[in-house]
Amino acid sequence: VEPQKPYLGTNSLRLNWLSSAGGDWAMTAATPGWTPYDTSPFDSLIFMAWTAAEVTAAELPMIFLEDQSNTRTPRQALSQFSGSIPADQWTRVSVPLDVFRLAPGTADLTVINKVFFGQNPAIASGIGHTLIIDEIRIVDADGAPPAIPQTTLRSFERHIEVRWDPSLDPDAETVKIEKRSGATWQHAGDVRAEDGGFADWLGAVGLSGVYRAIALDWSLNTSPVG
Repeated sequence: VEPQKPYLGTNSLRLNWLSSAGGDWAMTAATPGWTPYDTSPFDSLIFMAWTAAEVTAAELPMIFLEDQSNTRTPRQALSQFSGSIPADQWTRVSVPLDVFRLAPGTADLTVINKVFFGQNPAIASGIGHTLIIDEIRIVDADGAPPAIPQTTLRSFERHIEVRWDPSLDPDAETVKIEKRSGATWQHAGDVRAEDGGFADWLGAVGLSGVYRAIALDWSLNTSPVG
């Protein structure tokens, strides 16, 4: 678990790997309580990825699913669905579920409860890589991004409130608040879009901040960023 670099919430997953000849590493992310999910109504598996140093498409790992009986699908190369993951920015990765439906092996795709990342047997570079992974979801791939939240800010003695009208875009699921720190934007927090506001507690009087709000839908499409 990586608490220092969440995309949403308070933590993410850190995947460190080094692929060598004869290796067969794997990392899994399980559903809460190992609850099985039927993938039938959905068309995509998506997640957000971040890296401090670019990971080329050729060096990306494999991805595969496992059902509640611990039966796995065949592995699929992430490079089929993603280009390189650039440094120092979050990248949305989308894997079509049809690749697993066309070749499920003996796995039951109606009771999936784990997503695996694993070594690509075609890669034995011996080079170490790190990906921060967050918000793994199985969704309908809605391609329309939500609108930019129309925000107002109000300052108080020890905190600043960022507010918006959630009725203006009911497609938005989450609003992510970022705060400027020098030349970069840092994750300040995120809330449900329907909450209509976020409070940044500064901890002292006389402090200020510059903020921006980014709306996301359930498919992790984001509003334009200014």
